[in-house]
Amino acid sequence: MIGPHGSDTETKTSYIEVAAAPVAAFSASPTAGAPPLSVLFTDESTGSMTAWTWDFGDGATSTVQHPAHLYETSGVYTVRLTVSGPGGSNSVTKSELIQVSPDVGAVTPTARFTLTPDSGAAPLSVQFTDQSSGTIATWVWSFGDGRSSSAQHPTHLFTDVGIYTITLKVEGAAGSSTKSQQVRVAPALPQFSAAPTTPGGMTIDFTFNPPANVTSWLWDFGDGKSSSEQNPVHTYATAGLDTVRLTVYGANELKPSLGAWDRGKAKRADPSGWIQPVYTNSAPVDAGRPSEFSVCQEKPAKAQWVRPDSPGGQEGAPPFATQSVLPRA
Repeated sequence: MIGPHGSDTETKTSYIEVAAAPVAAFSASPTAGAPPLSVLFTDESTGSMTAWTWDFGDGATSTVQHPAHLYETSGVYTVRLTVSGPGGSNSVTKSELIQVSPDVGAVTPTARFTLTPDSGAAPLSVQFTDQSSGTIATWVWSFGDGRSSSAQHPTHLFTDVGIYTITLKVEGAAGSSTKSQQVRVAPALPQFSAAPTTPGGMTIDFTFNPPANVTSWLWDFGDGKSSSEQNPVHTYATAGLDTVRLTVYGANELKPSLGAWDRGKAKRADPSGWIQPVYTNSAPVDAGRPSEFSVCQEKPAKAQWVRPDSPGGQEGAPPFATQSVLPRA
């Protein structure tokens, strides 16, 4: 200060403070993933700041210092942060910082499945259980009969005879995989009946109503005679117990059934002499070619009548063994 009488000086330390301009900086985690992807942004700016403005690149913004943002759709996003304070403002932009895609972190799928049962008589209901691994978005089942399913664990009804190849294709962001297995559907077990044409007679009427998937059949009357008629009439030369076999043929399978007819019982004019067939499953075979079978013996649980030569001739003792046919191992 200068005047007529001289001058004077006064000094004030730190009297005026000039604020430094802020420098914007930030980090984000995670920066990649499948939608919806939640990202945490952390402000790492320096300087004096009083305001933060975030632009997340998808049309959304925030004024929070450390925001979290949810990216709901796939895409590549550029993020911008602007910080402001007494010393001014500063911005930082990170191009293509956030990558949102189903492909991120995806694992290559491997198709696997189980099925129950894998064989049986038509109509056959089969339960399929997916056991695939990896990142999977879709399941496509092909049942080999012209039908398909997109369910993960479908059930399918096979109505026709055949050997079907079932294929499962699973697909995801990292690729696809297929697996195939077979189901064998045999003709329905044959049901046939027999009765003498006249009480006590030696001529027997055989009746068979084939299902739609049976194409041909063959009767073996147990006395060396056979027939390919649907409903044959057969005359036995002598009385006795015989085993009757009916073999039916379908597209790729056959099924046998056995029954016993006591002709001596028939002569006594008692229709209960017919023992209903014992049915068992058989192994799959080629069309038109009979299977090889082994025979096991199986007695009735309770006899309804006895042979004339049974001790005491009393009801209750099993009169004879019926035969059931099993596939040879």
